[in-house]
Amino acid sequence: MGKSKNYLEDGLISDEKLKNSFYNFLYEKHFDWAIVIAAFIAPLPYLSSKYYWILILKVIIFSLLVYFIFRYIINWKMLQLYYKKYEKANELVESFIDKEKLKNKEFDKYYEFNKEFILELRSLANSFQENKDNSTFQDFIQNHPEKVKPLVDLLNEDLSLTKTFFGVTMNMLINIIHLREIPRNELKNYRRFLIIILLLFLFFLIYTIEMSFI
Repeated sequence: MGKSKNYLEDGLISDEKLKNSFYNFLYEKHFDWAIVIAAFIAPLPYLSSKYYWILILKVIIFSLLVYFIFRYIINWKMLQLYYKKYEKANELVESFIDKEKLKNKEFDKYYEFNKEFILELRSLANSFQENKDNSTFQDFIQNHPEKVKPLVDLLNEDLSLTKTFFGVTMNMLINIIHLREIPRNELKNYRRFLIIILLLFLFFLIYTIEMSFI
């Protein structure tokens, strides 16, 4: 069997590549849109040709150009919609976090809560696995409230600490999911952007060659 793909590692590498590229500046300032639109408009006045084989080459290159521009714009719009939701999700989970709980002596309480939560959750999971009546986890909790009581008591002991714990946990999960998927998609658009520039260059190179025949 082949080695399974590490999407988190790929995401981190892709994110680093993007941050260190010239494209990052263009993307943040939305200059990429101006270049992509110009790449579509600029060849239009020069598309026709009296030489058949040059006309065919121009049409092929322009068709590829339109295809990659279309793919670029669709992916760009999806990324913009995603980032709006991503920012809202981060704002929500950050509102759960009491930053004082993550400082100095308060952090010791957070650390202890983290350990106790994992232990109680593991204990509950073990009790469910040892259960022999084939009930679902939800039914098991309803039928055995004494088993879940220690976990509930822990969660209710300090609500600010509980909210902070879940806020930090959700923040980590959101960012792990983000790094697994989004930078790789952004890198694909970066490559499409480079292909668009290359195709535009080839189009006008052929146009220059055409002019040399006249």
